[in-house]
Amino acid sequence: MKITGFHASSGKIRYVTLDGAKNAPTLVDHGERPLQLNENRSAFSQSCRNLFVAIIADQLPERLAYVLSMDAKSRDQIAALILPFGVLNIVALDQGKPIEEFIAANFSKSKFAPFVPTFTNKYDFVDQVIGHPQSKWSNQHRLAALAAWMMLT
Repeated sequence: MKITGFHASSGKIRYVTLDGAKNAPTLVDHGERPLQLNENRSAFSQSCRNLFVAIIADQLPERLAYVLSMDAKSRDQIAALILPFGVLNIVALDQGKPIEEFIAANFSKSKFAPFVPTFTNKYDFVDQVIGHPQSKWSNQHRLAALAAWMMLT
């Protein structure tokens, strides 16, 4: 089952698409797209919608997942972290795709340790299980990959 996971931070949406099963995931693709918050929240939401529709059309996942990070200290930071995923949920509903939300607490050692010989941390887990692409593979990509991985069976 093909799943695309998302993570938002620093004015970018990172995405990772996985296929396969939890014990044998395949990295299909990964990338990032700019998404700059602006004062017009309606226009920003429309930009989010256009961005997610384009990524989903490109990746063709059967399911969607995302990691919601809440390290915000201002109204703008909160809007930049929450609005995109509210819009993603609407896009998922419109397209009939199941979607799941995850937070950092969902990524515990007990969920990952059975799948690797040595568990160090969640980022190392991703590199062990999914691999380490040569280009643009950040911790934010790893979080998006974890969201997708959590939905594999």
